[in-house]
This record gives sequence, structure tokens and C-alpha cells, in this order.
Amino acid sequence: MDHVEELGDRPVGNEPVTPATVGDDPALVLRARLLDRLPPVPPTRLTVLHAPAGYGKTVLASRWAASRAALPVAWVSFRADDDARTMAARLVEGLAPLVPQAPAALRSSLPTVPRSFGRQFLPALRRHLSVLDGAVLVLDALDTPRAATPVSELERWTMGLPAGIRTVVTCRGWPEAVSSGRGGVRSIGAADLAFTAEEVRAVVERSSGPVLDEGQLELLVARTEGWPFAVRVAATELLGQADPDRVVRRLLGTNRQIEAILSAEVLERVPEVVARFLRRTSVLDVLRPDLCAAVAGEPHAGAILEMLERTGAFTGADAHRPGDRRYHPLLRDLLRSGLRSEGADAERALLRRATDWYARRGEPELAARYAVETEDPDLVLGVVDRFARAAFEQGAPEAMLDLLDAVPGGTRVDVALRRACLLTMAGATRQADQVLKETHVGPADRGARAIGQALRATWVFFDAGARASIAAADDALGLLRELDPDEVPDLLGLTSSSQLQVMASGSRARALWGLGELEDARRGMVAALGRPDLYAPWQVHVLSALAVLEAWSGNLHAALAAARRAVVLAARTGLLQHPATLDAHLAIAHVLLERDDLTRSVRILDAIEGRLRRFRRPTSVAMWAVELASHRLASGRLPEGLAAIRGVRTSGEPPPPPVVSQRVRATEARLLLQQRELVGAEAAAARGGVPVDPSFAAVTVHLAVARGDLDAATRYLATWRVRPSDLQGALSLGLWTSIVAAARGEVEVAVRLLHDRVVPLAAAQGHRRLFLDAGEPCERTLRAVSRVAPSRPVEGLLAAFEASRALAGGAVAGLSERELEILRFLPTDLSAAEIAAHLYISLNTLKTHLRTIYRKLGVGDRRDAVRRAASLGLA
Repeated sequence: MDHVEELGDRPVGNEPVTPATVGDDPALVLRARLLDRLPPVPPTRLTVLHAPAGYGKTVLASRWAASRAALPVAWVSFRADDDARTMAARLVEGLAPLVPQAPAALRSSLPTVPRSFGRQFLPALRRHLSVLDGAVLVLDALDTPRAATPVSELERWTMGLPAGIRTVVTCRGWPEAVSSGRGGVRSIGAADLAFTAEEVRAVVERSSGPVLDEGQLELLVARTEGWPFAVRVAATELLGQADPDRVVRRLLGTNRQIEAILSAEVLERVPEVVARFLRRTSVLDVLRPDLCAAVAGEPHAGAILEMLERTGAFTGADAHRPGDRRYHPLLRDLLRSGLRSEGADAERALLRRATDWYARRGEPELAARYAVETEDPDLVLGVVDRFARAAFEQGAPEAMLDLLDAVPGGTRVDVALRRACLLTMAGATRQADQVLKETHVGPADRGARAIGQALRATWVFFDAGARASIAAADDALGLLRELDPDEVPDLLGLTSSSQLQVMASGSRARALWGLGELEDARRGMVAALGRPDLYAPWQVHVLSALAVLEAWSGNLHAALAAARRAVVLAARTGLLQHPATLDAHLAIAHVLLERDDLTRSVRILDAIEGRLRRFRRPTSVAMWAVELASHRLASGRLPEGLAAIRGVRTSGEPPPPPVVSQRVRATEARLLLQQRELVGAEAAAARGGVPVDPSFAAVTVHLAVARGDLDAATRYLATWRVRPSDLQGALSLGLWTSIVAAARGEVEVAVRLLHDRVVPLAAAQGHRRLFLDAGEPCERTLRAVSRVAPSRPVEGLLAAFEASRALAGGAVAGLSERELEILRFLPTDLSAAEIAAHLYISLNTLKTHLRTIYRKLGVGDRRDAVRRAASLGLA
């Protein structure tokens, strides 16, 4: 089919066309936006309309020529069987209306062989055209002739015409002028010639078709991509149809009319080796040379793709993936249909190659997309297993869950276990629990049961009760001791026997810490870390958990060491964004806060907050809230601290483990106590239960001291049991024992405890908040000790109380750190200029700060500012 009807683009048959032979189709959408691209006198010497068949190139050129009656136009149209001699004859015939003497004058220079124009004809033709200033030469269907040499010669000739001649070329592919990117060439391609959505709607409605809704129109545009020929076919088939949806959805490349044009313009014009390449690569959404080579087994894939695009074979750039090509959807339909006629096995083999290619490139979503098409569940699961570890390490298992949802076939135990694993990674433990409950695991399938129980044990890191996690861990570890490692399926690369043992034992140790069993927890964590085959994310998990254990136990040096090991390992293995590092960062923030480094600790807490939004870790959220509230207590921003704590209680999440729950209560009680709300503080502490956390035990004594009940405080101290490795408990017990002793007048006991034991032990670790959070009773006791046995550590703690009071007062007044620094100079005899010099700022800057300080304190001058600062404890 050498000439096809393209919405009136060209009459059916082999005769060349002229503007007069292009009929007026009443259903044709007259696209003024394209006619505007061809103005009365083309501004460029060469305008090329290039697109595959059916895009209305000839229609557009002829409409433009017909609308410019006063413009001298020479029209030449070619056909497939033309050679150099017939092409020359058509050129002479087309030029005759403008240069009547040309046929006779050019007779002697006409080519004598069919393969080439020779050396005389085209130069002679150029000389005759030179007398036509302002004329337009239209070369329609320039690349239609199968004789490649004269077509190439004519293409080059158009680029060397006299300056007064403008040339318009229509062709399927890219002539040399376009592909070379040469300047002075206006290119109008398929993207320009394609119908817009509104033009598609207009074609359908002008053809008396139904009014399409937005969804139907969108689908029709997507199927045709605005190809005018296909739009007209659809418009015809929609006539009288009561169900437009059905027509639009069934518009495929195998439609009789569409198949005819695609076969004629693509499949019948290429060698069988290229046709086979087209069919094999039709399984692909995008066409990349290396991908096509791997799937089709064609080493010259790049050259074939370039040839197809250059010749207008309905192959073009992918708008969504720069640098990639793709087939027109309707051509792909036709090719895929031809491929399927070879048998399902042939298609599946190609899809498997595409799966493997994307898998090797580390693109799991695309690998799985092709694996799903094979309808082979094991192939899809292979992709999921191949990439699940990476997803786990990146803290992004959701994509793997989506892939698992695409596994064809019914439910399987191994699929359910994978789903439970991935849901656990995503923090969706309730859904994971439901999956496991709905999965029937036979008595003989102990490997599957071990996986399920090991998963349940890990939920302690999320929201599971500590005792339930310990029971699950014990069950999993018991099964694993009985099973041969080969009996345990390694799903996702994460459930081998050794992996499950670490998961279960590490989770069990974390659960023991949650119950306050510090020694057993620490031993379990250290044992897990001693395994030679420990998977990096689990090593980070356990190190981070150990860091928190040590931090909340008061062993600040050990906490920092474990946390830093966790962070360094995470950095080395690409796990810095993994939720396993949350505990490590919480431990570092806790240590900094305990050492009264409020600036650095809050910086870490702010960074943690952003990551907590990404991962569902209710226990981590509660621990973060404790640290943030403690920071707000230290900086005097009590309402913010209470808001953080109450956010945990109202979150709707299950309560955290006892150690964390009690610290939440203790922190709330301290905040309320600082606000002089003794009743509220006691109510908060009363809900805490039997003390398992030293901070909760300490606040119980603190409340008794605050209400003046020293007998109750003494009873609490007498029943306080400190575990051997609980330095925080030992320090707190010694501190409050000395405070109560001093309050009873037993100063020697207080001095012996505080000066000789508590302060040196605390100073060795860098503890400060331990004393500062004990508030006024602790400060009074330290001053009593200082009078009897002054020492540098005690004096340092008293200075810390002064600084803390100033910071709290500054928070009340809204003063910045710089403003607090300036305020402390005001009671001195230094002049404003001397204060400015001491602070290395200009006098004008100091005056600006002073005005701000006076405004915030509500005073008018320096003297009143000093009085107000003294009342707030700031000076």
C-alpha cells in the first residue's frame, strides 16, 4: 500500500497527488495552529513536515498551498516505485507551470540511468529555479520512493537552493536536514501533527459520534496518541454505538483498518530480521538498545531502533523517560498479537529476559512488572527476594509489599510469611499479626512456625508487650535448636536459621530491658553481638538498643561507645537512614542532656523527630518524647514538655514497655512539680505501678520530700532495690538518701554520701541533670555539703544550678542566649562601651540588644532591668 488515506492526506492508489486532488473531508478538523506554522512566506528556506503515515502531512501542506493563491507554488509528489528518471520527470512537470520553458531546456540533462540523477540534472534544475524569487517548491512524500540514492541526492539538493526559493518537504522519517540539526530548517513532527484532546473530541462529534466523557476521551487519546488516522477510525466505529467505553477499549492495533496501514507502512517495508526484532521487543514498555539486545538477542539493536525512528516507523521518544524510545501503542498491539501467535512460551521467555535485565540493573519495580506478566509466581517471588534486603536496609519495604501484591495465584504459606516480614519492616505489626493468624501452618512445618515466632519477637521494637515478645522469642529459639538449618526457608534473604536466631535473641534482650531486667538484657545483647555472621542491620539494632540500655542506666561512657559503633557501622553499610539507628541517636541525645549540653541534645532530637514521621515506632516516639520533655524541663519551657508527654498518652498506640512507661510518668511528674502542681504530679506518679525504672523511683521520693513527708520518703528509700549494673539507680538512691538525711538534720550522713560517693561517681560519667532535676532540695543539700566539705565538683554543680535557673528565667522572659549574656553584665560597674568591647560587638549593636532586653522584661532602664533579672534568678 504505497499511498494510504490519512484523513484526506492522500487518495487511495498509486498516483501522485497535487493540491487539487486532495479532497475536502467535512469531518476533518481544520487546525489553525498548524497552518500558522506555515505563514504566507515561510521564514525559513526549508520547512519539513515529518511523521509516519496518517498524520495529515499532505493535507496540511495542500491546505496551506490552496490558501495562498497569490503565492507561486510548484508541487511535486512522489510514489514508491519511482526511480531517478521518473522522479526527474515529476520535478520537471511540477516546475512547468512556473517556468514553461523548463521541460524543453532540461530535456538534455535528464538522468539516463535509474539509480542516480547524475551530475547535470539537479544543477540545471537549480539554475532554472533561480529566476523564481519568492516561489515555494513543495516536495510531497519525498522519502516514499524505494530508490534510496536519488532520494538522498534530492534531500541534499534542497539545502542548496537559491536564497529566493522556499522549500516545503513532507516525509515519513527524518531527512538529513532534520537529523543533522542544521540551522535554517523548520521541523514540524508527529508531536505537532497529532490531535490534541479537544481536536479528538471535535472529530468524534463532527462525525455524529457520541459525546465522550472525560474518562473516555482520555482513554481514546492515550490509545491513539492523537494519530489522526486512528482517531478517524475510532470516530467511524463510534457511530450509533450505545457503549462508547467498549469501542474505545477495543480500539487495538489489530483493528482491520489500523492493521492494514501499520502492516503496509512498517512490517512490509522492513526485512524479516527487523520484523522479528519488532515482534520480540513488543513485550517492552521502553526501547533501550542494551535492553532490546538482551531481550531480542539482536546485537545491532541500537542501529535498528535508530533506523526505525529515522524512517517514521511509529517509533519515537518516550516523553516520560528522556533518552528512551517506544512503539506507538497501536503498533505495539499489532506486534504483540503477532508474537503471541508464536506461542505463550516464546512470549514468556522474552518477559523472563526483560525481568532478568532489570533485576541485574537493580530496578525491582520494573523487573517485577515483567515477571508478573509471565504469570509465574516463583519468578515474581524471586524478584522480591532479590531486593527485599536492600529495601529493608534502606528502610523502605513498601515497594516490596506492592510487588508481593502482584504475585499471581492463590494464597501460599511462603507468600504469607514474606508479607508478614515486609509488614513488620514497615511497622505495620497489627497487619502482620493478622496475616500470621490467617495463615495455616501445618504441625510438620516447623520452619515456617519458627519464622512467624521470630517475627512476633521483633514486634517489641514497635508496640508488642515485652512478655509476649519474650514468649515468642523463646518458642522460636527452641524450634531453631531442634531444626536443621536446611529446614528453615530463607525468605527475602532474611529468614535463614542464623538470622532468625539473632532476630529472636536480640528482640528478647530488648524486651528484658523493657521489663527492667538489665543484667539479663545486657548479657543477651552482648551475646548477640558476638555472633560472627551477624547481619549489619541487626548489629545496628542491637548496638542501638544496648546504647539506650546503658544511657538510661547511667553508664554514659558505655552508652556513647555503643551508639557511636552503631552509627559508624550504619554509615559504612548505608544504613544511616534505617530506623535501627533511632535508639543510638536517642542514647546520644540522652547523654548530652545528662551532661547539660542542651544545644547539641535538642539538635539531635529535632533530627530524630523528622525520621519518626517516616517510620511507625511507637516505643521510639515515647522515648523521644521523654528526652524532649526533659530538655524542655531543663530549659524552663514546661508547657512544651507537658505537651510532648501528653502526646504519647493520647496517641492511641499501645503503652510502651514498663521502663519507658514509668519514665514517661516520672518526667510528667517532674514537669508538674516544677510548676508547683503537687497534686497533679502525684496523680501522674500514682499511675506508674511498681518501680522498675530509677527515675520513677526517684520522683516518688521527690514528691514525698516536696510535701514534707520525710517518713514516707524514708520508707520509699528503704524499699528501693538497685540492680548491680544500674548506675543511674545507685546514684539516684544515694542522692535522695543524702537529701532526706540533710532534711532530717543528719548533715554528716549527707556529706558522707554526697561528697564521698555520689558526686565523684556522677562526675566520672559527666552527670549533671541527675542533680539539677532534683531541684531545690538537691541545691540546699549541696550548699550544706559545700559549707562542710567544699570541693570543685560540688561547686561546679552549684554553678550549674545558677546557670540552669538563669536559662529557665530567660525562657520565661523570652530572652535569647546573647541577651542573657548581656544581662549578666548589667549589675556590674562596666559602662555600655566597656560591655560592648568585652563582648566584641559594636556599641550600636549592644544598644539594640538592650532595647530588646528592656522590652522583654517590661522595664525602662538598666537599673530596673537588674531588679527584674534578680527576681527571675537571671542576675
